Amino acid sequence: MSGPGGTSRRVVGILLAVVAAIGAVSTGVTWLAPYDRGARVAAQVRHLSGVDADAAVAMQQAFPEGELFTYLLAGLAAGEQARSATDDATRRAYLDIVQRRLDAVLADHVRDRFGTIPDLPGGIFYRGWTLLLESYLATVDDGSGRRDRYRSLANRDAQAIVSAVADSPHGFVASYPGQYWPCDTVVALAAVVRLRGDASGLFAWDPAIWAARVAPLRDPATGLLPHQVDAEGNLVSGSRGSSQSIIQAFWPDLTDSRDDWARFVDLFVTREAGLLGVREHPRGSTGAGDVDSGPLVLGVSVSASAVGLAAARANGDLALAEALDREAEMLGVPWEWNGSRSYAFGLLPVGDAFLAWARSVPQGSSVASTAPRPLWPLWLIPWLLLGAVASIVLRRGSTARPGSRP
Repeated sequence: MSGPGGTSRRVVGILLAVVAAIGAVSTGVTWLAPYDRGARVAAQVRHLSGVDADAAVAMQQAFPEGELFTYLLAGLAAGEQARSATDDATRRAYLDIVQRRLDAVLADHVRDRFGTIPDLPGGIFYRGWTLLLESYLATVDDGSGRRDRYRSLANRDAQAIVSAVADSPHGFVASYPGQYWPCDTVVALAAVVRLRGDASGLFAWDPAIWAARVAPLRDPATGLLPHQVDAEGNLVSGSRGSSQSIIQAFWPDLTDSRDDWARFVDLFVTREAGLLGVREHPRGSTGAGDVDSGPLVLGVSVSASAVGLAAARANGDLALAEALDREAEMLGVPWEWNGSRSYAFGLLPVGDAFLAWARSVPQGSSVASTAPRPLWPLWLIPWLLLGAVASIVLRRGSTARPGSRP
C-alpha cells in the first residue's frame, strides 16, 4: 500500500498533467482553429464600453496619453462596427458609444495635457486622433440626424488641420509645445482623407503633394519618416517602431504605401523566441525603451507590436496580421463572459483598446508578406516538459510502500 506521501504526489502529478494538457490544447487551438474576428471585436467593444472614468485615468499613469487612448481607441473600434452594421438600430447603438467616447476625449483636462500650441490649439496629436473619432459620427448615417449635426464640426476641424499643415515650414505640426512627431501629422491627415471620402471636394488639397513635400525629411538611415524632428524640421530621432507602426497604419490613406511597408517589415519586424513582433530600433541597431515604446523584450516593443497588427491589416499583409492576432490570443490571457471579452484579467483597459482597434482596422489590398513565419510549436515545449514532470511525479507517487502491521 502507498503512504500519505504517495497519495500527495499522485494528486500533484494529476494536477500538473491537467494543466499541461489544457495549456497544450489551448496553444494548439489558438494557432490552428478558425475564428471570427468581427465577433471578437464586438465582444471587446462591449467590455470597453463599460470601462469607467477612474480606470481610464489610471491608464494615464501606465501609458503616455493613456486616458485619451483608452477612450479614443475603444471609440474607433465601435465606429468600425457601426460602419459595417446592417441595420440602423445596431449602427445607432455603436455610434452612441462613439459619441460618449468623443465627449470624454473633449474634456478640458484631457485636452489641457497638450499645452498651448498657437499654430493649432490642442496640437496635431490631439486634433488628429479626435478628428478620426468625429469622422464616424460625421459619415455614418444611423437615421437619427446625428451625421448632419457632426459633419460641420468635423469639417471645421479638418480645415484647421489642413491649414496648420500648409502653414508649417516643413509640413509637420507640433504635438506638444515645441515638440514634433511626424506620425501625429500622418494620423491627422489620414483623418482628413477619411472624412473627404464622404465629402468630396471639401478641400483643395492633395495628400500626395504633402507626402512629396516631406520626403526630403526622411531618416537617411532607414528611408522612412523619422521618429522626431525639431521646429525647423531637422532630424532629432531616427525611425523607431513605436511611431513607425502608427505611420504605417495610416500611410495607405495618403499615398502608395507598398515600398515603405516592405522597408518597414525588413527593418522592424522580427521573430524572437518563435514569435513575431515589432522592434523599437531598426535591425542592426540597439537602444533602450522609453515612455513611447514601453519596456523592450529582446528588442521588441509590445505597444509597437499591437499597433503593428493595425498596420499589417491596413497594408494588406494578412499573414503578418493573423500571426500577430493569434499571438495576442496566446499571450494576452483572454476571458469572455456574457458576450464581453477582455485580456490580462481586464486590468489594462488601454491594452484592450489598442487590440480592439487594431483588429477593427479595415483590410487593405492584399500584398505578399515578406515577414518571417512564426514558429509557434516552440510554445508547446513548456507544456510538454510540464507533462513529462507530471509523468515522473505520478510514477513516483504510485510506487507502493509496505504499510506497518498491527
